[in-house]
Amino acid sequence: MCVPAKDFAVDLDAIAAAVDATTRLVFITNPNNPTGLALTESAIDAFLAKIPRDCIVVLDEAYCHYLAPEERTDSLKWVKEYANVVVTWTFSKAYGLAGLRSGFALAQPALIEMLNRIRPPFNMNTAAQAAAAACIDDAVFLERVYKENRAGVETLETFFKEQEIRYLPTTANFVLAQTGPKTAELNTELLKRGVIVRPVKSYGLPDWLRVSVGTARENARFIEAFQAARKALGLI
Repeated sequence: MCVPAKDFAVDLDAIAAAVDATTRLVFITNPNNPTGLALTESAIDAFLAKIPRDCIVVLDEAYCHYLAPEERTDSLKWVKEYANVVVTWTFSKAYGLAGLRSGFALAQPALIEMLNRIRPPFNMNTAAQAAAAACIDDAVFLERVYKENRAGVETLETFFKEQEIRYLPTTANFVLAQTGPKTAELNTELLKRGVIVRPVKSYGLPDWLRVSVGTARENARFIEAFQAARKALGLI
């Protein structure tokens, strides 16, 4: 079952109301993809208290390292308190190890034991494990990534605001912008110019594009290509 979002955000109340005796798993992404909106710790606290203990709740925190320090949640406390909670992290985002396909899950021993029953024996190679272990405690690198990402977010959000293009203020490493009825054509024009963005029609948002934050040079390259694509389509 897919519960619709509310104002582009995960609707925890609606999800809790939809859970019944047949529900076995609930999956929550925080911050959300593709909107970039984040849930508060208090909202998740209240949500977990409503969920039956025989229903597993997966909290996917792939983008959590892009949150401002005051917005970050203490997800480990939920693992300690609830035997039905699994928290997942990836090294593919802020850590920059996407090509190694590495990540991990946090849960109580009984739940981890069940996951191990279905986990492939060679699901993560030695190189990926070594790289993940080497970077997991690198707080200096993560802080640099966070600051560079926020600078890039500010660049893109300022651009969209100046162009009077609606966008959602993001806590992640991408910005979701409403690019109008010619979004598909706009995406094609961007591809012609060597710029890849993410159409989100499959999320029920056919008039929006998700733009990943890059380096200062990459962000400038996107803006240049975006304006050229809009001009080619007669949008400006």
